[in-house]
Amino acid sequence: MLGLADILKEEGVSRENMVSEISKIAPFTEQYIRQLLPAKYKMTEKGPPHAKLVSHPKTVKEAEAPAPTERKPKYYLCPVCATKLELRGNILFAARGK
Repeated sequence: MLGLADILKEEGVSRENMVSEISKIAPFTEQYIRQLLPAKYKMTEKGPPHAKLVSHPKTVKEAEAPAPTERKPKYYLCPVCATKLELRGNILFAARGK
């Protein structure tokens, strides 16, 4: 299979068309040919183009972000007994007396 790919490369077949050209010559499916060939011949002509990896401006400038200030806990009232409740994470606790 590699020999055939090298011959087609010398004849001017592009990487994008290599798998489909081999499948026309050899009695194998394109999927099986992709499994056999090394990465330099596996570029396919089908599918969307690969997305570029772009960093978000906020992640690049994290050092410039202001330091988080200490937030006061948000309080709720129990609907049954009217006890003051404090939200910590995702759980409500009885509020601490301060």
